[in-house]
Amino acid sequence: MRQQQSVDAVLVQLQVVCAALAGAVLVYAILAWLLLGVVLEPAGVGGLPAPVPGVLAVLAAATLIAAPVVERGLLQRGWAGAASPEDRAATYRTAKVVGFALRETVAVVGLVLALVTGRAGWSGLLSLAALLAMALAWPRAADLAEGTGGGPGGPGGDPGRGPDPLDPS
Repeated sequence: MRQQQSVDAVLVQLQVVCAALAGAVLVYAILAWLLLGVVLEPAGVGGLPAPVPGVLAVLAAATLIAAPVVERGLLQRGWAGAASPEDRAATYRTAKVVGFALRETVAVVGLVLALVTGRAGWSGLLSLAALLAMALAWPRAADLAEGTGGGPGGPGGDPGRGPDPLDPS
């Protein structure tokens, strides 16, 4: 029972951290809109080479693609060496925070692009992409239960579902 409470606490903590990161993304988009619409005159690209905004946008897209890959890699590596459900829950938390931080980076790139190009649309577009990616990757109890042995497919889970590729046994 105490073990399950510990795992549940990890999920609550993780959801709070992920909500804070998603909130930061909203702040970046609002900040770009306020700065470029109210405080600053749109500056335009100025001395910035023309391909730079496109290159940064491609890097942001690559970061969105890399986030779930990095997250999954951290989970596989961490869960393989985890001795207890608490260790596996901590690994899940770490992987999700790293993944969400990568997704948040996309919004930061959007803010930078908006400020250097004078177009708030960059921030809006990349923030929206980051928020969508965060929503799709939101930490769920079922995912955590699978990793800690409390659900189907996890260690001791439903054998009819097939072997869990993350189960080290």
